[in-house]
Order: sequence, then structure tokens, then C-alpha cells
Amino acid sequence: SLPVKTYLEAFRYFFPPQRPTWHLLDSTNPAILDGLWRDLTGRADHTEAERRQALETSTVVFVSKSGTTVETNSHFDYLVAQYQALGLDPTKHIILLTDPGSGYERNPKYAAYPKVWIQVDGKTDIGGRSTPPGTRASLWPLGLLIGEELRPALEAARQMHAYEDAADDPWLAAGVRLAELAKDGRDVVTYLWPDTLHAMHTGTKQLFEESLGKDNKGVTLFPDAPALSDLVPAKKSRRVFV
Repeated sequence: SLPVKTYLEAFRYFFPPQRPTWHLLDSTNPAILDGLWRDLTGRADHTEAERRQALETSTVVFVSKSGTTVETNSHFDYLVAQYQALGLDPTKHIILLTDPGSGYERNPKYAAYPKVWIQVDGKTDIGGRSTPPGTRASLWPLGLLIGEELRPALEAARQMHAYEDAADDPWLAAGVRLAELAKDGRDVVTYLWPDTLHAMHTGTKQLFEESLGKDNKGVTLFPDAPALSDLVPAKKSRRVFV
């Protein structure tokens, strides 16, 4: 969920004033669940009728590549029970975002619920951490919040990666160069963000370090320039600036 929150925060400048309300539930902490009800109803001491109204006007999307994620499925059981207790049909309000052949497809418990593939192409070859921003895990909330304004941004991103020959792709070349520098001991990457993209730091850091930084390999990411007192001569520095 962290990368999804990251991209939503980065795109908040494009959100129109009138837009759907979006909530992210990524914890089984009871206090977080209480906070969700407070956000949905607008009141901490809400009534059963207000809770029913909140659920009746909401669509809940559960995201799990495997369909067996314990926390996600605990939320599923909890919200299904809430819908049923208030006399609402959960199958009309819940969508399962998953991979083909996942537990959501195999388990009869989920048979009545509509399923949509995480990847737009219906494949399963993108790892969980890498699903944003190019899959429905982040495109759905972005589309709901931004609307048609998202289309030109996606088209611009597609064109930036439309290289028939991988040798011409500057993004791959940058990745190769960072890998080469890391092997030579220059593995501390300092990247300089414009203010509008600073929110992407946390998700980008997680994606790089947890996916590529295992077993003393890969790079460590830091946002913004270091203090002058932290700088050392280039030949002794492990820093790379992006």
C-alpha cells in the first residue's frame, strides 16, 4: 500500500475540487478501523443508520495478487459481516483486484464477487512492490480522483518508454549506470526532487532498497542534497547525485 499512497500524494496537485472520497485500509489495528468508520460517517459516535448509509454509498476494492493475504482477507471477512448485519448485499459493493488463478478465483468463498485483474494486460509478471504506478492498484484510485486528466499523463509516460531498441532507452541506461557505480562502491544515491514530487520519496526508496538492495547489493537512496559538512572529496565519496 505504501507505493499507492506515495503516488496519490504526489498527484494530489491535480485533484479537482469535486471528487470521490478515497480511503486506504492497510492495517488490522482496531483503532484504524474505528477511524475508517469515523471518516465514512463523519462522526465518531455514528448511528447504525449512518453506518448503513456509508456502506450503501461505498465501493470496497480488496487488492491481493495471491488472494491469500491474511490481513486483506481479514478485512474482507470483517466488511462482509458488516454489510450483511446491516441488510446489504456485499457482492454489490465489493470488488476483488487480483491475479488470474489466485486464491480469489479458486476459493468458492469468493465466487460471487466480481474480479478484475491487477495488471491491465491480464498477466501476472509484475511483482507486488512494483505494481504502482502501471497497474490498476494505483490507476483505479488515480482515475477516480483525477478523471480524464490522467489520460494525457499516462500517454506521456508511455511515450517516454516507447523505445523499440532497449539500447536507446535512457531509463535502462540510467539503471545500468547506477548498478555499475554500486559495484565500484558508489552506492549512496542522492536524488533531488522538485517540491511537487517530494512525496514520492518513501515509496521510491522502498521500491529500490527492498527489491534491489538485498545481500549487500543495490543502492541506498536519500532525498535532497546533503549538508556541505557531510561532503567529502569525490574520489572518497560513495555518493551519486541524480
